[in-house]
Amino acid sequence: MGLRIYSGDPASSDFLSKIGQWKLRDETVSIHNFHVAGTRLYMSHYQDGVRVLDLTDPSIPTQVAYFNTWIEGSAPGSFFAGAVGIDIDVARKRIYIADLTRGLMILQGDAVAFP
Repeated sequence: MGLRIYSGDPASSDFLSKIGQWKLRDETVSIHNFHVAGTRLYMSHYQDGVRVLDLTDPSIPTQVAYFNTWIEGSAPGSFFAGAVGIDIDVARKRIYIADLTRGLMILQGDAVAFP
């Protein structure tokens, strides 16, 4: 579970080898969708909300922003609940979230989420 980062440079000697990883403490919830812009990775993470990682050094991805979309007890017994879809508007510094319980959410980012 979690995120694994692989080398994507065909000219590199480590092409398609794992160069980094990131995961939550609770491995029962997985990443659902993601977008990459520049050095940032934006993820919808089911009951673990929205996460933004800094990939400046892909060998050590670092969480720089988080928003909890989950309402505790809103979908008891359902694994597939919470933040499922994500899109970003870099120019406006916005993160659009499709949440199965709360519907469409629009988050306004800052200089940390959108450097």
